[in-house]
Amino acid sequence: MISAWCGQKVREPFGRLRTMAKSFALLAASPVRAAGRLLAKGSPSLALYPVLVGVGRVMAEFGQVHEQYRQPEKN
Repeated sequence: MISAWCGQKVREPFGRLRTMAKSFALLAASPVRAAGRLLAKGSPSLALYPVLVGVGRVMAEFGQVHEQYRQPEKN
């Protein structure tokens, strides 16, 4: 998610579009990468990591970021 934010701040003409395309490409490749990790490591939790990264990046593109330790109602 941080890498998606950094990519959006690049001052290129197509910086945001390029970052969005990379996020969707990572999401599309994540099932293949997860299957490879599952075969190599044998652990479903390790295999799920690429999928979670892809979903997190795409959600960050649209502003849906889960901030695990931040509790705005207590601030």
